[in-house]
Amino acid sequence: MTAHRLNALAQTTAHLLASARHMAAGNALLFVSAICLGGHWAAVQVLLFVVLLYLHIRMDFDRRLFLEFAILASCHLRPEDFDACRVALGLGQPANGAEMQQRCAGAVKLLKRAAFCTALQCLLLLVQILVSVASPCGK
Repeated sequence: MTAHRLNALAQTTAHLLASARHMAAGNALLFVSAICLGGHWAAVQVLLFVVLLYLHIRMDFDRRLFLEFAILASCHLRPEDFDACRVALGLGQPANGAEMQQRCAGAVKLLKRAAFCTALQCLLLLVQILVSVASPCGK
């Protein structure tokens, strides 16, 4: 793959990850709604929200990295340098020269996990609403 295509791939991935901000806003609204409803399912929503928060932090971090990788001509940050720094900081194992395509696929996998957790969050909120409506006391 040419350098131009690798840059385009990194930039496209960064833009795709940027769309996760809208999902994060929806996650926050769903979380607040779930907490307002209360009940036993609220505890599950808290755990799910913590997982989603982690995924959104990772996706934002990856988005920034891919933007830096896309600006290789300016020598901002090269993937090899990032891998060396990550290992030096104790944040993972050596990547052994991971290709840009593998990096982008991993970032998209994070986005898919967040989308799955968002769907689960919606389903749990629906269950909370149904339980709340079916309850004779309202809660």
